[in-house]
Amino acid sequence: MRRFLLCSKSLAFSMGRGSSTPQAEQDKSNSSWHRDLIVSLYKVGTITAKIGGQHNVTQAQEFLRTALNLVELYNGTDRQKVIDVLNRALRNMVH
Repeated sequence: MRRFLLCSKSLAFSMGRGSSTPQAEQDKSNSSWHRDLIVSLYKVGTITAKIGGQHNVTQAQEFLRTALNLVELYNGTDRQKVIDVLNRALRNMVH
């Protein structure tokens, strides 16, 4: 099971970095791409943190910070809510 989670995490990370990010950056008007990528990074980050261990928590924080950076491109009506959820998730990892 742990191997599956690690493979899934690596796949999600490479998918987020390799395919969706350039698309989201190229089409700054496409809110659905931005939101989908942000939500995916949030999910991968929170699941990675639940695995435990300092390395996983550090990776989870990187996923969430990347999502926060992408919020700058996102212009959906729920933008502030997305920011609040990401910030709350980051705060919860610190404590």
